[in-house]
Amino acid sequence: AQGITPLEYTTNIVNGFKALWEKMHISNDDFIRTTDERHEKVVQALFTKAYEKGDIYKAEYEGWYCTPDETFWTEQKLGPNHTCPDCGRPVERVKEESYFFKLGKYTDQWLKFIEENPDFIQPESRRNEM
Repeated sequence: AQGITPLEYTTNIVNGFKALWEKMHISNDDFIRTTDERHEKVVQALFTKAYEKGDIYKAEYEGWYCTPDETFWTEQKLGPNHTCPDCGRPVERVKEESYFFKLGKYTDQWLKFIEENPDFIQPESRRNEM
């Protein structure tokens, strides 16, 4: 609605944060955006390697989706009359093709890691999804 591209919109937000950090004397060694070429190349290489190993696959996902919150909800979490538990708006049943990671292939390593790092999964309410 502002007549600018998504990249321009997010650049304005990034610049605001950078200015705020400077005022607060917050610094960093490196700042990278997901749109930076070096980031894109690394992600593409990692994704390709994982896909070739069979760790990533394409399948359909279906669930209750709240468009304003961009969140899928389980049946148990829904509010009355299939509403979003966060914003109260109606959710819709959505089916879409998505990429999935074969986390089950790494169950033993994953369980060991989250047991040794109990605060890793945030928010805590998402822990059971893992």
